[in-house]
Amino acid sequence: GATEGRVPAAPAGSGATAASAPNHNVELQIRLDRMQALLNQVLARQQHQQEEHQHQQEEQRQIQALYDQQRQQQLRQQQEFEQDHHQLQALQDQQRQQEELQQQVRQQQQQHQQ
Repeated sequence: GATEGRVPAAPAGSGATAASAPNHNVELQIRLDRMQALLNQVLARQQHQQEEHQHQQEEQRQIQALYDQQRQQQLRQQQEFEQDHHQLQALQDQQRQQEELQQQVRQQQQQHQQ
C-alpha cells in the first residue's frame, strides 16, 4: 500500500508532527537565509570599515610624511640661519676690529702731529 509508512495528518495546532515537518523545514530555511543575509551585510560593513581604516591609515602616513618633510626643511633652514648668523657675527667682529685699528692709527697720527 501506498498508505504504509505515512502518519495520518495531525489536527491543526497539535505541534510538530510528520505532516508539519516540511513546513518546519521551510521556516528553518527562511530563517537561515535571513541570518545569512544579515551576516553578509555585517561582513560587507566590516569590509567597508576595514577599507575606510586602511584609507585613513594611508592618509595618516601621507600626513606624517609631509610633516617629516617640513620638519627636515625647518631644521635645514634653522641650520642655514645659524650659519648665516655666525658669518654675520664674524663679519661684524672683523669690522669692529678694523674700526678699532683705524681709531688707534688715527690717535697715533694725532699724537705724532702734536
